[in-house]
Amino acid sequence: MKILAKARNFVRDDSGAVTVDWVVLTAAVVLLSIGAITILDGSIASMVNDIDTALSAAGDEVAADDSFTEANDGGGASSGTAAAGVTLNTPD
Repeated sequence: MKILAKARNFVRDDSGAVTVDWVVLTAAVVLLSIGAITILDGSIASMVNDIDTALSAAGDEVAADDSFTEANDGGGASSGTAAAGVTLNTPD
């Protein structure tokens, strides 16, 4: 009889139910986060590579451009044309 009473009390006791709810909720958040990171990982890596390629190409273009000339007119200002055809006026 004592074992049956303990079994009934165990079945009726819901004091650990809140803990189980939080564990399930936390597991769901972790799984959703892992899924989102997995989905976005390839897109972010591709975007970073595209930006790196564009910046490298722009840097190479500026470094290789011979049309940038600096003319010092003696008045304290330098003028030149950058790779994109923009005229630069910079003070000395």
